[in-house]
Amino acid sequence: MSSVVENICHLPEVLEKTDISTAAIITQSGLLDHMEELDTRSVRDALAAEPQLVNKWLDRRTDQIPFGGWKIEHEANGFVIRNFASGSTMFVRDKLQACAEFIVRYVALLLTLIAKSDLAYAT
Repeated sequence: MSSVVENICHLPEVLEKTDISTAAIITQSGLLDHMEELDTRSVRDALAAEPQLVNKWLDRRTDQIPFGGWKIEHEANGFVIRNFASGSTMFVRDKLQACAEFIVRYVALLLTLIAKSDLAYAT
């Protein structure tokens, strides 16, 4: 299992214990140099190995609402993953798979914001 994916999966725990920004945690995770390692399968595998992380991520389910990002909601038969900017939704029955889908989208949006801020500082 990729240490980069493990680092990303532990992001909520790191945020609980430190004052480090989410962007800094992602940067320090090694993801920027190994973005190909972050996919739903690898994240799902990491969550299956440490299922307590799922609820940590579900606690962060509304973090991105203020800037049009992703949200995950539990419904009777599964989970809805929603993007507030585009309005797109995805329904997933399996909790681990739903959380993996959410994490990949959550982190991808943050990577976009990190790249934009890096470009702003470069000019």
